[in-house]
Amino acid sequence: MDSHERMTDRPTDADGADGTLGRCPECGTEVPRNAMLIEYEDDDGSAAYAACPGCESVVKPE
Repeated sequence: MDSHERMTDRPTDADGADGTLGRCPECGTEVPRNAMLIEYEDDDGSAAYAACPGCESVVKPE
C-alpha cells in the first residue's frame, strides 16, 4: 500500500457517516469521497478540498 492509499483511507474532518466528504458550501450538493482533489493536515486534523459535482467549483466540503 502506498502513502496515497493510506491517506485516502483515513476519514477527514469533513467526512460524513454516509461516506461523503460533506456538502458544498456554495450550492449544498453532497460531495462524494471520489471527488477529493487534495487532503492535508491542519490544526483540526485532516481536511480536504474536492470538486463539487453540482456547481463544479473547488470547495472545502462542510
